[in-house]
Amino acid sequence: MAKTIIQTIGPLYGEVVNGTVFGRPNGSVFVPITNTIMVDLPSEYVRIAESGGRKYLRFCTSTGTFLSGAKMVAEAQDIASYMAWEFADNADFTDAVGRVNPAGIFNVSDSSIYGTSDGAFTITDGTTYYVRGVLYASTGVPVAISDVITVTGVVIV
Repeated sequence: MAKTIIQTIGPLYGEVVNGTVFGRPNGSVFVPITNTIMVDLPSEYVRIAESGGRKYLRFCTSTGTFLSGAKMVAEAQDIASYMAWEFADNADFTDAVGRVNPAGIFNVSDSSIYGTSDGAFTITDGTTYYVRGVLYASTGVPVAISDVITVTGVVIV
C-alpha cells in the first residue's frame, strides 16, 4: 500500500520573500511598480530648532525636547537612488536645503534633518518652515516626493 506524503512547498517563482524575489538569480532585490517616499513625524514634534552650534536642524516639541528620529521610508526602482530631506522657508521649495542619504538606503530614522558645516541657515522663532522627503534617481532627478510637513521655528537658548 502506497503512502501519500503532504508537504508544503516554499514560495513559488517570482513571489516576494523578505524583500527579495524568490527564484531570481542571486536573490535579486524586489523592484516596486512605482517609486514612493513617505515621511512620518509625530504630531507633537512639529517645531524645528537649531542644534549643535547651528550645524543641525532638528524636530522638537514646543518645550525644546528633540525627536530621536524622524522616519523616511522609500521604495525605489533603482538601488542607486538616494533620499534627501528638503527644508525650506517657502512652500514651493525654491531655496531648499537638504542632507543626502547614501544610495541604496531606503529606510532612515534620523535625529537631524539638515547638517551644514558653516551653519548657513538660521531658524527664526515663530516662523513657518516646510519639510519633505525626496527620492532622487542616481542622475539627481527627483522621482518621488513625500507630503510636505509644515513646522514652526523655535529658538532654544
